[in-house]
Amino acid sequence: KNITFDSANLVIGANAFENTGNLLEVVVKEGAVITEIGECAFKNSGIHNFTVDGSIGKLGADAFQGTGNINGFIVNEKGNINEVGSGVFENSGIHYVTIRGTVSSIGDRAFANCGNILDVTVESSTPYTLGEFAFQNAGIHSVNFSDGLSEVEKGTFEGCGNLETVKLPETLTKIEEDAFKNA
Repeated sequence: KNITFDSANLVIGANAFENTGNLLEVVVKEGAVITEIGECAFKNSGIHNFTVDGSIGKLGADAFQGTGNINGFIVNEKGNINEVGSGVFENSGIHYVTIRGTVSSIGDRAFANCGNILDVTVESSTPYTLGEFAFQNAGIHSVNFSDGLSEVEKGTFEGCGNLETVKLPETLTKIEEDAFKNA
């Protein structure tokens, strides 16, 4: 039910925990380094919370897709994440997301069709990109982007009818077509 990772240079392979209905909590301890969480690694699992106090290099494509019970993916103050792949939380039940560290990119459709998503915070100490349609048709209410983001891509918030608050950074230079269409 509970997994704690405290290894250095760990790779979690594709589909490693897919369809594990009894999995509830995952913690990446301070000092732990997961170089990659593979494609579909936790897809359709029963996971409720994923907490990062250590470091994750890359979240692979569709890593948490379809996780209906997931409440939060939180990178705490001491934690770090570098890259969030495409479709990582697509069609999931995620409510809260906090991504911190040396974030370089958040992939296309990363949070698309997440009907329960309430709040997303991205705090990056480096420049980062946000993929096309990242939040398309999501139930998101609030999003907070740190400095480093230069562009809101095509269709980023398209169809997000619950959107109340968007904090865009001073580093923003471009908002692409349909970015807030039907929001």
